Formats: sequence, C-alpha cells, structure tokens
Amino acid sequence: MMKKILSQSKSITPIDNWININKVLKLYKITTMGLLLTTILLTSLIFNLINEDPTVVLINKEDKNFYGGRKRKIKLEEKDLKTFIEDYVHARYSWENINPSILVRNLSPISTNGFLKKLRAELKKEKEGSFKQTITNLEIVLTEKESFAKFDKIFKINNIPLIVPTEISLKVIQGERSKWNPMGLYVDGIVEHNGR
Repeated sequence: MMKKILSQSKSITPIDNWININKVLKLYKITTMGLLLTTILLTSLIFNLINEDPTVVLINKEDKNFYGGRKRKIKLEEKDLKTFIEDYVHARYSWENINPSILVRNLSPISTNGFLKKLRAELKKEKEGSFKQTITNLEIVLTEKESFAKFDKIFKINNIPLIVPTEISLKVIQGERSKWNPMGLYVDGIVEHNGR
C-alpha cells in the first residue's frame, strides 16, 4: 500500500503543480475581490449613515412628534451669547449650602480646564456650610472686545441678607461643541469686581 501512495505522488508533474497553484491563486483573487467589494459597500453605508440628517423626536406625556432636521453650521448671535452668560452666572453665583466640588462639576462642561483649575483653587478658600447665595438685577453688556455682567449677589447667613453689587468681565471663547455644551462656548476667565 505504501508503494501505491509513493507511486501516485510521483505521478504529479510540474505542470499539474502549476495548474493547482493557479487554481489556488484564482480562488484568492476571487476572495480578495469579494472582500474588497464588501469593504467598499460597508464604507459607503457608514459614510451615508454619518452624513444622514437627524430625526428629532419630541416626547410629551401624551404623544410623540417627529421632526426632520438638517446638519449645518449655525452662527451664534448676540442673544445666544447673552443666554450663555446668563446661564453661566446663575450656575456660578447661585447656590444653597456651597459645595465647591459640585459647583466645579456643574461648571466643567462650559469652562476650560485652565479656568477650572483656578476656580478650584479659589473655591478651596470657601468653607462648606449653610450659606445661601442668589443673584438679582442681572444685566449683561456685550461689546466687540469684552463681555460684562452686572448683578447683585444676595448672600444669606442664618437668613440675614447681605447684598453685594458685583460686576464681572468674562473671557468667552468658542470651542468644540458637545452633548453637554451644544453652543460650543466656554468661559476661559473671569475678573470680578465687588461693589460698583
């Protein structure tokens, strides 16, 4: 039996080997072309999904409303900047029972990292306690170079109010938009003046 197997292996000629190699190469060529077409198809599918216009779903208690949207760059206007500054001032200067770590965490999506480091250092001086601070009479002034906010801080200790007129100058920069900061505006610095 062993002689039979050896005699069969000797009967394979170089031409047969060449034909077998060509068959394997043809199989590799077909497989590679199939994988290439699959890759092109999947890449175009992913590209179309990424660039597809979003569908916005507004869910109320009773019904759902579907709206088709468009992706486009939106230029921010003065009222958008005023709204951003108003929200920032309320987040920074209105609190009950000050907790510096929570305050910094709430401001982190709309502040740069450098500013947050300075704010942490400033807030370390503050002690946690049963204090309450609110703001009133907020007025926002925008110029071509600077942004100002004027307001009255009402600081309450044991329900005794202390009113401090305050003016701040904000350095607002535009950066990357995110889920938590859709306008892409960030506070990079504040100069605060108490008493006008």
